[in-house]
Amino acid sequence: MNRKDIINSELKSILEESSGMELGNDSNATFIELGLDSLFLTQAALTISKKYGIKITFRQLNEEFSSLSALSSHLDANLPADAMPVAKTAQPTPQQIAMPAMQQPATPAHGMNPMQLMMMQQMQMMQMMMQNMNQPQQQVAPSVQAHMEKAVEIKSHTKKEDISENEKAELAKPFGAIARIEKTSATDFTDAQNKWLKKFISDYNSKTKSSKKYCQDYRSVLADPRVVTGFKPTLKEIIYQIVINKCKGVKMWELDGNEYVDVLNGFGSNFFGWGNDMLMNVWKKQLEEGIELGPQTPLAGECAKLMCELTGYDRAGFCNTGSEAVLGAMRIARTVTGKNLIVCFNGSYHGINDEVIVRGTKKLKSFPAAAGIMPEAVENMLVLDYGTEESLQIIRERIDELAAVMIEPIQSRRADFHPKEFIHEVRKITQQNNVLMILDEVITGFRLRLGGAQEYYDVKADLSTYGKVIGGNMPIGAIAGRKEFMDALDGGHWQFGDNSVPEVGVTYFAGTFVRHPLAMATMKEVLLHLKRKASRFTKN
Repeated sequence: MNRKDIINSELKSILEESSGMELGNDSNATFIELGLDSLFLTQAALTISKKYGIKITFRQLNEEFSSLSALSSHLDANLPADAMPVAKTAQPTPQQIAMPAMQQPATPAHGMNPMQLMMMQQMQMMQMMMQNMNQPQQQVAPSVQAHMEKAVEIKSHTKKEDISENEKAELAKPFGAIARIEKTSATDFTDAQNKWLKKFISDYNSKTKSSKKYCQDYRSVLADPRVVTGFKPTLKEIIYQIVINKCKGVKMWELDGNEYVDVLNGFGSNFFGWGNDMLMNVWKKQLEEGIELGPQTPLAGECAKLMCELTGYDRAGFCNTGSEAVLGAMRIARTVTGKNLIVCFNGSYHGINDEVIVRGTKKLKSFPAAAGIMPEAVENMLVLDYGTEESLQIIRERIDELAAVMIEPIQSRRADFHPKEFIHEVRKITQQNNVLMILDEVITGFRLRLGGAQEYYDVKADLSTYGKVIGGNMPIGAIAGRKEFMDALDGGHWQFGDNSVPEVGVTYFAGTFVRHPLAMATMKEVLLHLKRKASRFTKN
């Protein structure tokens, strides 16, 4: 076999293993004719590019290199001369090496018992294995050798070593909004404290009896972590949520008519107060016009244009939650770079996806931070300390592995820490090495500044994720970024009336309630309002 035939065979094996399909023997059949769809070819282009070190695009797999024959010819013509050298003499196949044919003994085996015969065969097999080991090793191209050495160096960072007791304790702590439940009672209360607590519980129960009854009546059917969080046997009788049935502005009223002031702002989502008249008018109007799902709403394009104007990004896409936006941004990063590892930081919160419910150790091992998440789900996350020189050095050392560095620019659990120089250095490192920088601005977006954390830190990321305030109390998530990355959602720009086509391979990102008309109408009004207010503030 010449080198092209070897490449052809390799490519066929790669595509068959990845797709689970048998591709037959027609090397001139196009990939589309073989049943490989565009989503698969996007990933195949990345895989082939990584394996051979030659850039192959999704469009090329659809056009000039659309068959095994054409693709193998292109690779053969562009690979270095010392890559994949072809032996001058026939070599045994891998199957022959793995399962050598038994040679007949030089002397008759007559008179040997089965044990003696088996031992002779084993000795002959060992001789053949020794001969194979003494054969000269296949040459490796210098670029491939460098990659192998880098892989060995990288593995030294991820050795499985014991976890310290402090790290074990840290890993055992509740993560994010997980239900916090303690099953042991406090025993160190004084008589006076017990007396006070008993009276407080009685008074609180009396004041909020309808909320307590509601919680008990529906506990068997409603699975809700917030209803049980904070549970301690000592406080059991007051572990229930206040049930609100009316709100306006910053005020709320519960089932027993008691009035409360909302200091939590709906977990950060409420920027305008409850039942804001500006938003109420938008909701009423949109409900009358319709909230259809499936067809495109004209509001989507208007919202995308506003998002790009206010963030300085090229393109924007929408989803339902901040968690979905984070998931989409990570998927985009892996699609366009062809790499898997993503850096995040201890103390950051990026939503409820399995991969980001993670904690790390000083040995750079990642562990799930909640039950039900497989260890394999977080093995492509590298968790570092936020804002340290040591973390910058690790990023530099492992930059060849990284698809992205994802940052919560002001951590919700450490709001006083604003490491501007650290963020600028991360931007410098990632930009020089074609690694994406993702800012998770679900909390800081449009709240910290009109331009969010990017404006505050004077830095430009590749992608940002948004949510909360831009939805005006409606469920919303958004991804905005540079077009070369956002194009991975839809193939990029094309137009009618000419021969333009979507150039970029796409990944999967969809949802039934994406671009919901009611959420889009609210978002448009919020962004326009913020734009007007920011303009007025700047002038004054």
